Amino acid sequence: MCSIKFAEKTRSRPTSSCTCSRSSGRSTGKSILAALRTRKVFTFRDGFRTVSLMVDYNAGHAVPAHRPRVTLVTGERGAGKSTLCNAISVRARVDQRTPCGVISIAVYDDRAHKVGIDAIELTSRHRFPLARRDGTLVGSTWSCYSFSDDAFTHCVSTTVESLDSGADLLILDEIGPLELSAQKGFLPILRHLECARLPLQTFLVVRPTLLDDMKHFFNGCADRPLVQTIEVTPETRSHIARSLGVSSD
Repeated sequence: MCSIKFAEKTRSRPTSSCTCSRSSGRSTGKSILAALRTRKVFTFRDGFRTVSLMVDYNAGHAVPAHRPRVTLVTGERGAGKSTLCNAISVRARVDQRTPCGVISIAVYDDRAHKVGIDAIELTSRHRFPLARRDGTLVGSTWSCYSFSDDAFTHCVSTTVESLDSGADLLILDEIGPLELSAQKGFLPILRHLECARLPLQTFLVVRPTLLDDMKHFFNGCADRPLVQTIEVTPETRSHIARSLGVSSD
């Protein structure tokens, strides 16, 4: 568990030498000053994130002082996108956070040929067969894969429930043509994000050809998150991992 150090930043209190003759003006001025005196901004470093909170002592709770942040993780096949996402989820648990979402893990046969994809649902850490090349799974089909509708249903319902319960970190690996073209897969999670409060931090894996679509989607969300893109390559993977404070292995 990392140590959390608070750096207190108190908003300056405005002063004025003028007086207002109207009682309504004095009342309004006092209300503004009272609000400024009871609100402070705290920032702290928590693992791979820096968090700012606005603390309202009258309300008795803290709220984010900044908009949610969405990181679109992109790169070609085999670049290490899923490995990076898994490292982020592991670090989050070390920091006693509870990530939600899905990480997709490639499945290989004895000859190192890719035969499918498994999904790790992050709330429970359970692993499910998600896609197979041999057509053995019951559900949607796309390209050379058959997909498990049961796996999608479980991952979607558990992730949405975690988001509604206040999870502050979402990892979604990945959003692709099955969602954006066939309107299936993890699409219900995106629809939930469109109208619900976004978590403080989201990492979403998307292939380069769909980057513009996802930027447009998040720009239309009610929370108007800050959206950034990181491109993972075999050459940049270690540097990106270090910048996030996680392992690249």
